[in-house]
Amino acid sequence: MRHRRSALASLLLLTAVVAPLASPATPASAQATPVTVRVSTVPLRPRAGADVEVKVRVSQCEDPDQGEGVRVEVFLLGDDTSTSSATMVGRDQAVTSLWFRSTATIRLQRATKGWYGVRVLCGEFRPPRGALPGTTFAVGTESRRTARVADGTVTAGATATMQGDGCPGSAVEYEVAANGAPGASFQPTGRIATRPDGTWSGDVAFPAEMPAGPATVRVRCVVEGIDGTSVELGYDEVPTVTVLAATPPAGG
Repeated sequence: MRHRRSALASLLLLTAVVAPLASPATPASAQATPVTVRVSTVPLRPRAGADVEVKVRVSQCEDPDQGEGVRVEVFLLGDDTSTSSATMVGRDQAVTSLWFRSTATIRLQRATKGWYGVRVLCGEFRPPRGALPGTTFAVGTESRRTARVADGTVTAGATATMQGDGCPGSAVEYEVAANGAPGASFQPTGRIATRPDGTWSGDVAFPAEMPAGPATVRVRCVVEGIDGTSVELGYDEVPTVTVLAATPPAGG
């Protein structure tokens, strides 16, 4: 059943990415015809950590007297897959024919797990920053990012070693929450640098005033794009530890 669902998801994705995209009302409406964008990947179902070719075909993206041609951009989307949560990971100029048909291939080296999308720019077609609707594709949906704490118990005011993998960025951020209940918004309490292979390890501090009982350590990977922005990718697991009350000083 799981394999059938995966196959169905792939079919739906392919159907979405080949759908024509009508130009946004402003400012792209100045074009006489709507712009059509089609996206495919090689391989068809990319795995995390593998090199991926993103092939983009654009039709009717006119560039009258502008001389800029057609620019294609690939974005890595954050966990909420919103336009505002995206960082650019690839871009290139497309090759355009006399019939306003353009093609571009952008290569993503060691693509990280996540959702991606494409934006095209040409002439007066200037959609908002981020992925155009119908251009998203997934990489490594079958893989997992793992994070774990070495010891299941820690004393308040002490540290515990945590390690993980799957982060292509420069660092991971972590949040320690008492009572095993992280808040709705992520409030980082520390950072750990990553290694070139995406693994990381470091000490996590548990405040002395933290009450005894269960606590969670939520982690997210910070990925920097080529446009100076960054995006946060969450981890599939949220490690839980038991916090022990700090031992009062002798004679206290």
